[in-house]
Amino acid sequence: MPISRRKLFGAGLFAAVIGLVVVACGGSSATPTPVPTLAPTPAPTATVLTGEEAEAQYLGRVEEIAAPRRQAASEIQRALTEGPQLRSETLARIRDTGFDVGHEEQLRAAEALTPPGTLRGDHDLYVAWLRQSGIPLSRELTARANDEDVGGVVVALVDYRVPFFRLLATVSPAFCRALGAPGLVSVCDRGDDVPFGDYGERFRALAVELGAESQRTNVLFPALRPEEGLTLVAAVQPALVQGLESILESARKLDPPDELRQDHDRFIQAVDDLLGSARDVSQAAEAQDFEKLLAGVRRANLYAASLERSISPVARPLVAFLFPPGSAERAAQTVAEAGYLDSLDKAVSEINAANEAVGRALSQVYPTRDALLEAIRVSRLLGANQRLRETLGQLEPPERFREDHARLALFLEDFSRERDVAAALADEDLLQVSVDRKDFLLGYGRAAQGSTIPFCNAVAFGDASSICKSEVPGGEYGSQLREIFNTYLTVEFGPRVSSFPLGLSEDEVFEGLLLINPEIEEVLAEAGDKVRALQSPESYQADHAVIVRFMEEILGVAQAITRAARDRDGEAQRAQFMESGVVFCRAVRSLSDEIRPILGPHLAPSPACSSF
Repeated sequence: MPISRRKLFGAGLFAAVIGLVVVACGGSSATPTPVPTLAPTPAPTATVLTGEEAEAQYLGRVEEIAAPRRQAASEIQRALTEGPQLRSETLARIRDTGFDVGHEEQLRAAEALTPPGTLRGDHDLYVAWLRQSGIPLSRELTARANDEDVGGVVVALVDYRVPFFRLLATVSPAFCRALGAPGLVSVCDRGDDVPFGDYGERFRALAVELGAESQRTNVLFPALRPEEGLTLVAAVQPALVQGLESILESARKLDPPDELRQDHDRFIQAVDDLLGSARDVSQAAEAQDFEKLLAGVRRANLYAASLERSISPVARPLVAFLFPPGSAERAAQTVAEAGYLDSLDKAVSEINAANEAVGRALSQVYPTRDALLEAIRVSRLLGANQRLRETLGQLEPPERFREDHARLALFLEDFSRERDVAAALADEDLLQVSVDRKDFLLGYGRAAQGSTIPFCNAVAFGDASSICKSEVPGGEYGSQLREIFNTYLTVEFGPRVSSFPLGLSEDEVFEGLLLINPEIEEVLAEAGDKVRALQSPESYQADHAVIVRFMEEILGVAQAITRAARDRDGEAQRAQFMESGVVFCRAVRSLSDEIRPILGPHLAPSPACSSF
């Protein structure tokens, strides 16, 4: 099944293809605490330390040196996973971490240390990792953030995680704890001794590779656009598939002792299953088939959870580090969020299509009033509304969408209880039908816009960017101007003008205008005040003046329409409706291309302007 109508990854969160270790770059979910500035500190020379004291002092220094990296990594992880937030906010938080500088400082400080002989091997591996992976990949990550490339940031982060996991799994547990985050990186808690001799060593090495490869699966975050998410999955999956193929081939060559035969076979089966799901996910990403992709993810998490449950206590010391506490629950939560938003998007698609059909019916001239009423009836808007309410009642929203879900469900129930649209249609009361539609779109739009970004993207009618918060240039000015247009021109203004049927009699038109147009005047007046209050950068001043003039002129047209309705002057009223098109098109022609990314769908060039 192809991807649904607008937003594939509304939540932006996508569950790991393998619900195993999440290194999080050595980060932690705890609030970061200030850390001291790094500076080489020579060890005291007046005191002769015992071996244990020398190790403790050295490891304490390593932990101090690694602290800025851990803090920066934690902030990057939060910037990518917290939200929803705008891309600019995500990238700014990443740039502010100083991730690349922190790794360079680590190297200088580490090179100034003299490790005790027992930790010389760990020290050399650490320094080599900084030179070969830590520094270049942290620079790459920062460069991609500077380029406003969230997808590139994620790729660099994935590339960083894999060698970092291997480093943690290779050094001693004590050194691992000094480098990583003990609360998250369970690989550090594996113990010093590996049981079962040569087989145990080789099997554990394969488990380490499985943990390293699993780092490639945590790649989709709220800051990614849908097309970026699909591209990213398609890009990283080949390396994951190749890695799993290598692990599977090596595992089949091992000869386990009798007491581990069943565990060994379970491991092989799990990797084989994971490989199959990784291939399915890769194909689904390339085909942009979200339903198949989600199914592959769900299967992978089931395989990983099954492996965790089936490993016997005898073999658990070899693989326990693959299953940190809560990993299965976190994976299930992200799958649930993605599935919930996809189900919600599909449910909204029906009512969105029905609403568009009603909008087309109201904007056309029909030979008879009955023909217009029949066009509204066949749109099946009432049935779609009922089915959306039923779907919301059946869906169990994930925690972070619970409030959004409840707000939309409450509006739909209240509107259905308070308005009898079917009765208005049966009574052929077009004016009441138009008022009901106006109020429905107003309430629905407000509920959508007041929700989190992924929820809004999933439920918004039409172009979600015209309602939901989205990324625009122009800094604070651009963001504020877009929010004003989204709120006042789409959520508040649009339903009031698009619900007015051409099939009304002149008396009904006057009645409807006197009912609706004073609201339109209030909306436009408030929007104009907010636009005038903005401080536009110099590069946008000419466009800003055009927008201010447009807001003033379109308000004047609205006021003139109200006066014409009050005077029951149909000719003047129709002339002002034509004037509104002139005002709109004059503004559209006067705006520069530089302002259009900020305005998005608002005041966009229109073929209709060829008539004005």
